[in-house]
Amino acid sequence: MPQMSEVRIEKEFKPFPVLWHAAKCLREIRDAETVPGRYWAGLGALVMLAFAVEGFCQTEGPGIFGDDWDNEDGARVERKPVLEKFKLIGKSVGASVNYGQLPWSDVKRVMRARDALAHPRPAKRDKSALLEIPEGVHPIDAAAHLVLEDWEPLLEPETARKLAESIDAALKDIWTRMGRDEWQLHLQGSTSYVMTVTK
Repeated sequence: MPQMSEVRIEKEFKPFPVLWHAAKCLREIRDAETVPGRYWAGLGALVMLAFAVEGFCQTEGPGIFGDDWDNEDGARVERKPVLEKFKLIGKSVGASVNYGQLPWSDVKRVMRARDALAHPRPAKRDKSALLEIPEGVHPIDAAAHLVLEDWEPLLEPETARKLAESIDAALKDIWTRMGRDEWQLHLQGSTSYVMTVTK
């Protein structure tokens, strides 16, 4: 017979580590040789990586900026674009956020890809090239790289791995300058509950 229980549950959701883990899992699916749709898992991984980056800002920003984060009378940092938020966060903790060099240039690439995917526009690409096409390779396959969207090369497994490493390095720099241990960056939130059995 079912037992009646009064349950009080509390969960802390930290966007960055959850979305980071989702991106990592999708990259692993993309790396698998025989999984159907693995290319699209790479696209999902890219989007999750961008969401994780934004999640970091949204989680850590309020603690850094206090009332200036989203106060009508303050700087309203929360309303600024993600790349600008990182500049402000970096300045606040003494980190150099330079989008012209690694690792921050990769953060910018991922956020630009996210913007292109979030606000897609039709496009027509037309290129000509003299290509040496190996025997057994279809001409379309040999020429496809000429008309890729800007975000498509980011789906290649090695490129995706390097992007994740760069972003991890950039965020760890900020994280440790906030006085935190590196290993804590990827810890997900906690869940706790109290249960009382009633008659």
